[in-house]
Amino acid sequence: MIFVEPGPIGVFHNNVLNNALNLDIPTFCSDMIAGVHAWLPTVQGSPTFQANSQNFFTRHPNGIAPYIVGAPVYG
Repeated sequence: MIFVEPGPIGVFHNNVLNNALNLDIPTFCSDMIAGVHAWLPTVQGSPTFQANSQNFFTRHPNGIAPYIVGAPVYG
């Protein structure tokens, strides 16, 4: 997978270049956010979501040892 930064060469998104999927970073992020907005209402009341959502993606203000310590990270 190759992520391309925005720049003067234009937008290249969702195509294959020499067997590697190419994605435009802003488009990918927008698509992911739209997907979560569509998905969340269908699962947020389920027991599985309730059991796992608290630990899914959390801000750790002092890092996650032993990987990064002393700086905020999300994981």
